[in-house]
Amino acid sequence: MGCLPFFAAMILLISILILAPDVALWLLE
Repeated sequence: MGCLPFFAAMILLISILILAPDVALWLLE
């Protein structure tokens, strides 16, 4: 149970790293 928040945070961080370039390009258009 103690590793569940860490796992969720890691997934969130990876998704942010994947989506960040797309969001940046969308904002710069």
